[in-house]
Amino acid sequence: MVSPQHFFHPRDQLTLVILAGLGFLGIAFFVWQQYRENGHVIDLDEATRYDNNFVVNINAADWPEIANLPGVGPKLAQEIVRYRNENGPYQGVVDLMSVPGIGPKKLEQIQSMLAEIRPNIISPEVRKKTP
Repeated sequence: MVSPQHFFHPRDQLTLVILAGLGFLGIAFFVWQQYRENGHVIDLDEATRYDNNFVVNINAADWPEIANLPGVGPKLAQEIVRYRNENGPYQGVVDLMSVPGIGPKKLEQIQSMLAEIRPNIISPEVRKKTP
């Protein structure tokens, strides 16, 4: 009978310890094998590099997506969406400078990651507010 203070039966605890040990040994063997074959475990200089082609449509994106832009956190992203919802879709990226917290330097920093603004691609909330 299992006593109330044990979450697992002692036999089950031993099984879990053995399985965890085998997992650790498997990881240790993998690392040792990588080091033996390559002389190192991971070579970051030779790792495949991926270009970040992240593009945001400011007339369709929600604030979490906008917050991924460099220098734009959750608060500024929410302000961008709030401004868009209150004033209608942005007609150009320069319109972002009307949002408090975005100046020429910030706009220059994020401009390459903003999709071309096309009036027919706007969020449903904004579409309701535009004549």
